[in-house]
Amino acid sequence: MRPIGEFDDEERASTFSGYLNYKGISCEVEEDDEGKSWTVWAHNEETLAKAIAEIHEFRQKPDASKYAELAREAQKQEKKERKIEENKASRWRQETLRDRWQDRNRRPGIMTMALIITCAATFFVSKMGENTEPVGAFYISEYVHLGAKDAPVYLAATQTVLPEVMQGQVWRLITPIFLHFGFLHILFNMFWLHDLGSLIENRRGTGHFVAFILLAAIISNIAQYCVSGPSFGGMSGVVYALFGYVWMKGKFDPGDGIEMNPSTVIIMLGWFVLCFTGMFGHVANWAHAAGLAVGTLWGYASAMRWTGNRG
Repeated sequence: MRPIGEFDDEERASTFSGYLNYKGISCEVEEDDEGKSWTVWAHNEETLAKAIAEIHEFRQKPDASKYAELAREAQKQEKKERKIEENKASRWRQETLRDRWQDRNRRPGIMTMALIITCAATFFVSKMGENTEPVGAFYISEYVHLGAKDAPVYLAATQTVLPEVMQGQVWRLITPIFLHFGFLHILFNMFWLHDLGSLIENRRGTGHFVAFILLAAIISNIAQYCVSGPSFGGMSGVVYALFGYVWMKGKFDPGDGIEMNPSTVIIMLGWFVLCFTGMFGHVANWAHAAGLAVGTLWGYASAMRWTGNRG
């Protein structure tokens, strides 16, 4: 750096420095040890000659309006550039933190893996869902044969609702989530369970995750049972609950690190609607709907609670 000139008035030194910076001559003001004079320094020697010519002109008419006006413009530009740099730094910190969260969240949680293993074992034992006899106790209730051999009638025909549950087999309210009826069925559900379940379990803890799964399973299973009877199964009601939770958290509390790509939201909602059209055969649509309701409500409530606390 090289000195351009010295001033005994801080305001004039600042005005001249701002004017030079606006003109593209990078410089700064330095106060002396006694606080009685201020020196303007040029950062680049290549611009020194031009800066000296400018200071001669400035000293002749220091009160000329162009100096104050351009100095103010220089200050505005400096503030704008500083803001841009701060935003860049902030985004970098957020992205770094998000990456760290995502790296951790990609690891499958203990309970998530336990659910996947249980589904896989049930799928194997039931011979890909074709043999229901070994897993009959997993249904919310079982069919019984009354009358004709090929006319299975649900026990509820006797006006008893969830008879096995009423007799103490309360696990049946949950276990239909482990039943799957084909490779695509189980692959779809296990993919999203691994992805979304691990995200929530790692961010919220296993205890919170278990409570969420139990509530989503019970409500989605009961909803589907009320509409279609006991002939259903699958993790998809829980999957839509997980989806709803992540969707709401990402939308209303993005700082928590739980978020979802907008394209994924479109895919999941699109599939939800298509299934209701009936073009894919028998689908537990009301389990999907109930699970989605549980997840979105829980996720929204959680987002509002945390954002309220931070606010």
